[in-house]
Amino acid sequence: MVPFAMAAVFAAAAVRSNPPSDVVHAIDAGAVCDGQTDDTVALQGALNSTALNGSILEIPAGRTCLTQPLKLPSHTRLHLGDAAVIKAGAKWTDGVSMLYTAGVYDSDHTTTDIHITGKGTLDGSGVQWWTGSNKTPNRPKLLELDATGVEIKDITLLDAASWHSLLMGAHYEIIDVTIRSPNYTIAPNTDGLDIAAHYVHISGADITNGDDSICMKTPAKDVLVENSIVRQGNGLVVGTSDKAAFQNITFRNCTAIGTGYAAHIKFKYNQTGFARNITFEDITAHNLTRYAIGIDQDGQASAHDPNRRQDDPTLGSNVTINDITFRRITAKDSPNSGMFVCNAGTLACRGIHLESVDFGTNKPCLIKNVFGEGVDVLPPSCIPQTAP
Repeated sequence: MVPFAMAAVFAAAAVRSNPPSDVVHAIDAGAVCDGQTDDTVALQGALNSTALNGSILEIPAGRTCLTQPLKLPSHTRLHLGDAAVIKAGAKWTDGVSMLYTAGVYDSDHTTTDIHITGKGTLDGSGVQWWTGSNKTPNRPKLLELDATGVEIKDITLLDAASWHSLLMGAHYEIIDVTIRSPNYTIAPNTDGLDIAAHYVHISGADITNGDDSICMKTPAKDVLVENSIVRQGNGLVVGTSDKAAFQNITFRNCTAIGTGYAAHIKFKYNQTGFARNITFEDITAHNLTRYAIGIDQDGQASAHDPNRRQDDPTLGSNVTINDITFRRITAKDSPNSGMFVCNAGTLACRGIHLESVDFGTNKPCLIKNVFGEGVDVLPPSCIPQTAP
């Protein structure tokens, strides 16, 4: 097992590559970038040629390039100058992500060495797709990668039609990324960073969005999230995933403001798999709308929290959840304390450890089939039962 903190070391080591020899400006490659002209053909050609030649493709500062979906080849080095924008153009209807790699829509999982950097913005023009319903079909993700050796640094992801990112593969370094979209009622399912990869380091993320803020998806493993702030969405999340496979994940030194939850693990009925060796530590939360921390194995709160949608109140998931730590967590102005709901027998959650946790309310936690221990926990009703 790789120690949690080593995720950053493994991610950074794999992302390093030889510096590029030169810079190609998008304008010189045939793009107009006037915010009105469709630059898809020019940008795709420039991405292909610069990747082949080992060059950087730079979007000039202050310019806006309109595009349809773009495929990022191996050895992409895309740099956005200050206030530069790559923006989704006219609405497309097939659901293809705005920026994507091989492996997303085919069986080629060999993409490597992707760098997206700079003080510019990837703008999903989400208002074209938003209807206020989470059932609206064919809403494209903004950034969907299946790659090894990825650097994403300093950029802003804005107004995705659905998820701002889905990151698959291995060895990611995600530093100082900003994500912005309206809340769920306007922009539903606009997840911030969705991680389905191994060896991932996230630091300095600043996210305000309309669903899960930073979320682990299968098969997230050896992930470190630190020094980040999330607002408005659902906070720091593990799940949901069919055939769940989560292990060695740490969230630390993060702040949640106005989110539904600060930190929680959730699954839906009929899901299977495991979640283990997960730590949330040094988390501060303010003005939450639901509860501070928790585990919801039993139908994603359908039978226990009337604020959540009701998938099926009679069924729970079959995901085993073990060895979970909540350490040095402080919540203020939360309407509820915590909810720890698991199923009986072999599906009971075990090894649940709470240490120096202040829920910021005297309301008791809801605890069902959760076993472990607690030290310095307020209120004391939130301490898990000792395993039988």
